[in-house]
Amino acid sequence: MGYRLPNTFSRRQQLERVLDQVQKLKPAVFDTAQKWPLELQEFTQANNISVFTTTTQANLASYFKRLLQSAPQISLVMAALPNSEEQAELIGWLRSHIHPQAFMHIAQNSDLLAGCIVRTDNMVYDFSLRSSLFAQSDSLAMRLQNG
Repeated sequence: MGYRLPNTFSRRQQLERVLDQVQKLKPAVFDTAQKWPLELQEFTQANNISVFTTTTQANLASYFKRLLQSAPQISLVMAALPNSEEQAELIGWLRSHIHPQAFMHIAQNSDLLAGCIVRTDNMVYDFSLRSSLFAQSDSLAMRLQNG
């Protein structure tokens, strides 16, 4: 079953927390006022489903377990962290252009100056200003010497 992941649902840790919560739900005693993670609320709203039935809970638990094993994880290192709206935009772009179930971990490294470094399981792409300046350092030194 293909569910849609909300753009605010961006990290594997969120998925693990929601999976844990879904596995703990007991439909017979489930109270609608019971506190459950915001991510689970957003997920059920985005997919227009209810977690009140054991069938739905079993389907969700199975789906979340498959995601934990197979969903791509991308790490993005930036000079400055995006706010939550910008992060949701990045996740939305990632899911519409790269993979609909991808997760993104965003970290900060102010040494980058600008740009970002993107890491996947087997590749690293450095789009930082720092990397660009280092790559052109000989050319820059020559230009400075020649005036």
